Amino acid sequence: TETVDWTIYPSAVIHRLHENFGLFPHFDEANTTSHDNIGGGHIFIALSSNLPPASGLSTSSAFVTGMFLVLDSHLCLTNSNAYRHAIGENGADNTVYNLSTYLGNVENGRDYFNGGAVLKGTVQGGVGTFGGSEDHAAILMGRRHEMRLLSFCPTRPASFNMDSIVSDAILSDIIDGKSNTNPLEP
Repeated sequence: TETVDWTIYPSAVIHRLHENFGLFPHFDEANTTSHDNIGGGHIFIALSSNLPPASGLSTSSAFVTGMFLVLDSHLCLTNSNAYRHAIGENGADNTVYNLSTYLGNVENGRDYFNGGAVLKGTVQGGVGTFGGSEDHAAILMGRRHEMRLLSFCPTRPASFNMDSIVSDAILSDIIDGKSNTNPLEP
């Protein structure tokens, strides 16, 4: 079994966030007194997992998204001008969709584009996986007992026509009176 160097995950996320938003200036902007940051100007992050590497469980997407959320909670990246310009204002309609797309680009190392904003990717190619924004969207927007339909590249809400899932043969039987059941009724 090949040993996987998991340190690529935090280092890729930290490097990308620093390149795109400049992490260190935001530390001074953050209200560090409200956090349990032992040591004043440091953020201590403990990482642990028992997931098998390359298991297909979206571990890399969870790690990338989690690292962003932890760093943002301490550095207030979402309050920075660079973030608001490229991703959006907190609570705005497309902000969570844009963040999903951006985090997919952090994972795969590609540039992020949104209107006139460009956040450059990384030479090392993110964390080494070609993740999209699907898993990131599920992590950020998933809710229990809720179904959400999205389109990707960029991440946006999507819709579909319910009639399209019923075959023409079934519909023609219903129309011709050959069927007593209607698959569209509960």
